[in-house]
Amino acid sequence: MSSYNYLNWNDYQLAMSRFKDKYKTNEFSGIYGVPRGGLILAVGLSHKLKLKFLQKPEKNCLWIDDIIDSEQTFNKYEGKCKEYCCWVSKKQSNKYFSLLLCENWVVFPWESQKKQDIKNDVMKYVQRFD
Repeated sequence: MSSYNYLNWNDYQLAMSRFKDKYKTNEFSGIYGVPRGGLILAVGLSHKLKLKFLQKPEKNCLWIDDIIDSEQTFNKYEGKCKEYCCWVSKKQSNKYFSLLLCENWVVFPWESQKKQDIKNDVMKYVQRFD
């Protein structure tokens, strides 16, 4: 994995606007963000949509995460919420909405931009599946 896609805070603001446009007419009990990256998105979107930020998922809530790659995390929550979305996904799915489709390693604006830190994160991720 030698190429990385870097997302910045301007990309984040654009993502928040696109999520707001997509979900502004839906009625949700609140927004649940998957810890870690999903929390940042959930807080931002809860302000944009004027919905409460939830500590745990609810049947009528919007679920959000920063990335869906292997779908392991998504599968733990499937069926527990009204709708599902993420900023980035590794593959197209009709189970959730994704703003970006990306096969490369993604570096989010809240993550370290240092090459060595990124390489360490990649190694930790790969070791999970060995």
